[in-house]
Amino acid sequence: MDLFYGSTVEEQLKALKKDIKAFALAHYNYDYGHKRIYVAFGEQANIGNNILIVSTPLAKDAKAFEDKNYQYLKHILSTYNISKFFLTPNFLIPKDHVSTADIKLCSKWTETLVDIVQPKFIVILGEDSVFSFFRRKFILRDHHGTKVGISPQGLEIYLTYSPDYYNEKSEYEDPSFKNFIRDNDWTTISNRYKELVK
Repeated sequence: MDLFYGSTVEEQLKALKKDIKAFALAHYNYDYGHKRIYVAFGEQANIGNNILIVSTPLAKDAKAFEDKNYQYLKHILSTYNISKFFLTPNFLIPKDHVSTADIKLCSKWTETLVDIVQPKFIVILGEDSVFSFFRRKFILRDHHGTKVGISPQGLEIYLTYSPDYYNEKSEYEDPSFKNFIRDNDWTTISNRYKELVK
């Protein structure tokens, strides 16, 4: 399901998409035309009782929330029994290369989504997603699996690796170490989920 912004779900969604279209045209010279804008993935019934996950941008030509990274993330969520969530990219406009400045510009919509979906806490995936809420960088190797701050709405924000970290294969990396990191981080997140999301 795609998301919203105004007094009703439909009005909120229409207003948010209108804002994004105008911004994309004014700042990036990108015209959506009749293309759909994908804002978030989740179940409307979970508003007010979920975690919001802020991930890397959708691939420019990928079908929304269906590329290999999103499929792997859904697998992680299922493995750790996290079923009540909303998922949004840290940047919402199709673009080949998304910079830190782009993510900061898009952070106003991420914060609006927090107000709309009313999560119990937030999980940000990857170092770049940090800029959806903060102006300073948190190094993943030092902060993964931990609470890195509080949102303007007073919600805990946890940081962990993006799914592409686990999907990248290198002969110099130990897969068991990546599995350890994933298990450590998502066990922490899952435990907090069990405490806060009913």
